[in-house]
Amino acid sequence: MQSKKLDSRRAFLAVILLAFTIFSVLYQSHEMYHDCSGDGCQICYVLQVCEQNIKLLSLAFAFAVVFSAFVHIKISTVFLGRKINFVKSTLISQKIRLND
Repeated sequence: MQSKKLDSRRAFLAVILLAFTIFSVLYQSHEMYHDCSGDGCQICYVLQVCEQNIKLLSLAFAFAVVFSAFVHIKISTVFLGRKINFVKSTLISQKIRLND
């Protein structure tokens, strides 16, 4: 029961973040070529905030992807007993003979 509540909260948060990102991009594309009033333009300020939000959310998304990759590697090595080898494979290590 507890995990279902947590999963529904995570899904809700993901939907909110996705909607926030989509609306920021749509607002930016709609107001990109507005008639700017000069110094202190409120639309320019909102455009800058939208840019910052998109950059921040993309950074958070990249962090989440890297974190989930590390968690997946850790789970596969600890719980499943798989070893992940990052050894370079060469022709000599594979003992392949190349005839000219």
